Amino acid sequence: MIIKDCLNLSIKKLISSSTPQCDAEVLLSFVLKKNRSYLMCYYDKQITSKEQMLFEKLLLRRMQGEPVAYLIKRKDFWSLSLKVDKGVFIPRPETELLVELVLNWKRNKISKVLDLGTGCGAIALALAASKINWSILGIDRNKKAIKLSKYNLSRLKLYNVKFLYSNYWFSKVKYLQFDFIVSNPPYLSKSEFILFNKNIRYEPINSLVSNIEGLYDIMYIIHCSKQYLVNEGWLFLEHGWKQKDIVKKLFKKNGFKNILSFKDHAQKDRVVCGQKK
Repeated sequence: MIIKDCLNLSIKKLISSSTPQCDAEVLLSFVLKKNRSYLMCYYDKQITSKEQMLFEKLLLRRMQGEPVAYLIKRKDFWSLSLKVDKGVFIPRPETELLVELVLNWKRNKISKVLDLGTGCGAIALALAASKINWSILGIDRNKKAIKLSKYNLSRLKLYNVKFLYSNYWFSKVKYLQFDFIVSNPPYLSKSEFILFNKNIRYEPINSLVSNIEGLYDIMYIIHCSKQYLVNEGWLFLEHGWKQKDIVKKLFKKNGFKNILSFKDHAQKDRVVCGQKK
């Protein structure tokens, strides 16, 4: 079978995906060990039976809802290509807003940053790659995530970021303070998880779902963060697009000042930040 026919057939099979052409091209590129432009230039090239068999196996898993990132064990975030795997949350494009905001924030000194719930290290590594004089610490309660983030760190050869396992949010940083604390915590309610289950059921539920209608972890982080921030330090939190008002109230209730909210590139409320008084 030639590349063009292989893609056309697979796109029809991926009708339940919101991005069938992209999925098919990424999977076939992965199998062929080529980039996507190669598929366009050599669309009439024959693929081997071995390549077709592997592609069809991956295609079947994608048709069943498994994320492309898990199938190819890679996810692009910011300017980085990161290894991802089952059992670790897949970084989302909207989370790049957190990175963009922190990098562009007006501070006149070298900054120390804490990334809470670092996952595969996406936020921490993006910040570290962009600000080589900053000191970044990423922590997570998922041991597999820490192992994966350390792998990504070694592959990217960055020397200004560390990753630590922590059985709860701040348990390993009791005597440290930071200029910035950033986090993309779990913020789905249990009912939302059921509603979206088809698209996210392969990812770790602890990285997605929080008690108290998706707000428990956000409440905990806001409540505890001030003791881990330097004077005038900033907390940046990603949240669900309907949670902006309650999150801003929580910042205010816990004594933060200069509370601001930001929309992602889809124009949905996505990040709230506040400054320690």
